[in-house]
Amino acid sequence: MHGACFATVRSTRCDAGQRVAARRLPRGAPADVYFGRHYAVLPERAKIKRQTMQKRKKEYLAEKAA
Repeated sequence: MHGACFATVRSTRCDAGQRVAARRLPRGAPADVYFGRHYAVLPERAKIKRQTMQKRKKEYLAEKAA
């Protein structure tokens, strides 16, 4: 019983920690990191993210004005 509770608590903490780490560390796929392509992938990902946020803001403001 103790082992099951410990495993549940540990997995909960790990999940929360992984979510925090995922927000902090902009990583690529493991293969991209291994072969050094993540330096090319990260700026492209940032560009797409910026464009997506601009699009969402434009749609939100249009909906809000209507």
